[in-house]
Amino acid sequence: MNTKVKNLVILLITIFPVFSMSCCCAVSVGDSLYGGTVFCVSKTSDIEKCETTGSGDHGLIMAYEDQANRESNSKGGVTWSVATWLCHTYKRSKIEGHNDWRLPYKDELDKMYIYAKANKLIGKSCTGSKVNGVQCLVGGGYSDIKAYWSSSPYVSEYSDFGNSAWCQYFDDGLPYCVGKDNSYLAVRAVRVFNNNSANQQFNKKYI
Repeated sequence: MNTKVKNLVILLITIFPVFSMSCCCAVSVGDSLYGGTVFCVSKTSDIEKCETTGSGDHGLIMAYEDQANRESNSKGGVTWSVATWLCHTYKRSKIEGHNDWRLPYKDELDKMYIYAKANKLIGKSCTGSKVNGVQCLVGGGYSDIKAYWSSSPYVSEYSDFGNSAWCQYFDDGLPYCVGKDNSYLAVRAVRVFNNNSANQQFNKKYI
């Protein structure tokens, strides 16, 4: 290898990490990212305004699989406190060992439903699941409903529902409030992402 070519190779090796660190490619809805699937994106850090289509620098990821559902036990799911604990302790693998998974808020759960419905991911025999990726949202609860817990408590000045929380039925997409301690529903954990940290983690593989 002559001197000019050798110097060019050295230069490219030197500047590539800088270039890759500065590269910021928007994340799209449906992308697989760090143990889950992107279901909602925002162009700003205001996650409340995230959308279930398009791309952005911020957003929400749902775990690939349910942490509990009607298949996991005879009661058709778990209570609210157990649901919270399952999300908090969820780790799909040592490689994807994030510790910031949580139960989705009421509005986040609704956006998960919108994404899941649009991508045929609802029900045990859904057609939108992917090998080693997002799996069917089976749901839980009595009879054959497909209900999921949110982390949002139900608050009303007219009723004593202090021990209730919001859930959502993935059959019809409607929200309901149910007792935290006597209802057994399904769980799907979520976590927040921002594109800057995602790119930093990606580039560590190449630097």
